[in-house]
Amino acid sequence: MPILIVGNPIGDLDQVKNDLLKICPDPGLTFKVIASVTFEAREVQYSPTMSSVGCNLVAQLSSPSSSAYVMIASVTGALRIPNVTNTNLVLSDRAGYTVYESYPAGDVNIAYDGQSGGGCNGRGYWVEGIVNGISAQVDMPTDVILFHQLTHARNLIAMSFSNGLASAEADALVAENQYRAQRNPALPQRTGVSGGCKPAPPKQPPASSGKGQSKPPNGCFVATAALESEHDEKLDFLRTFRDRVLRSTRRGGDYFDAFYRYYYQVSPPIANSLRADSELRHLLLTAFVLPLVNYLKLAVAYPCTALPAGLPEDWRAFLEALRDDMEAWGRKVMPPLEAFPEDYAPEDVASDIDFVMRYILRSPESKSAYQAILDKRRSPWD
Repeated sequence: MPILIVGNPIGDLDQVKNDLLKICPDPGLTFKVIASVTFEAREVQYSPTMSSVGCNLVAQLSSPSSSAYVMIASVTGALRIPNVTNTNLVLSDRAGYTVYESYPAGDVNIAYDGQSGGGCNGRGYWVEGIVNGISAQVDMPTDVILFHQLTHARNLIAMSFSNGLASAEADALVAENQYRAQRNPALPQRTGVSGGCKPAPPKQPPASSGKGQSKPPNGCFVATAALESEHDEKLDFLRTFRDRVLRSTRRGGDYFDAFYRYYYQVSPPIANSLRADSELRHLLLTAFVLPLVNYLKLAVAYPCTALPAGLPEDWRAFLEALRDDMEAWGRKVMPPLEAFPEDYAPEDVASDIDFVMRYILRSPESKSAYQAILDKRRSPWD
């Protein structure tokens, strides 16, 4: 029974056709239109005129003697993966999946992320590999993703695994490396199952991103990779701190833009390394991410009032040292303003003063000194 490609509104039919023709560039590979009320569909018809790893696989699956239909759809990475324990798992977490509708006589469904011709919103995927004898991140183009899933489909239909279902991924990886070697152009060999989205190319943030002026970038690359989740409450806190605290003023927005300009360049490679190395991920999580998150939580929650009278001396010394340390850190991030830019509106000045008094100056002495500075000078609009 044949391969069936499904298209609009389910998936990108042309993407699948292009990837199949990359896998098997044989003139004998054609696509027959199938009338359908709900979606476009093409049946793969193949009369082989050449032999290759890719063409042999397509020939096996499209043969009339095949016992099941193979349904293929190229969809977006946001599609939730069915029949898995983690219901939050989406296609971009794995690049593709292959499942039986019902075993042993049902059809086999393949979905893979071919969005924008590369997956991951056009950025493409990487996997563990080897280049010139050295471990590296190697490309995982959409045709390779589809070939890998087609191998799963063939092995499922025939139940031809080297060691039962437990060897399904290892068997597919062996076949994929054979395809990589014959592909035009050839690709480096793959060595492991880890991988992910390639980092987006560096881009310049908005020239001015103060309060209400622009939407901030969303990438907490290193923290996300270290925590292994997009939904961890620590990430929610970091985003809240960024948007509601740091970016609540024009000066804070300028600081964030300057920081992010460099962070965007250096963090994606670090994040990719973390995903590929569990030991490194653990070390960075415990040495950097968690201490930073916990310190910021303390900085935000530390009361803006004087220490209560009668506090034991050891507690007083500890809290005063913590307060002074956070104040010194805050001055470096966003120093208290002694003069406001000429284009500041009254609400900009009020926001900056509120920020300084709430998040930077913690002791009564520093607050009083700052208020005295403000009292001595005139506002730019007076």
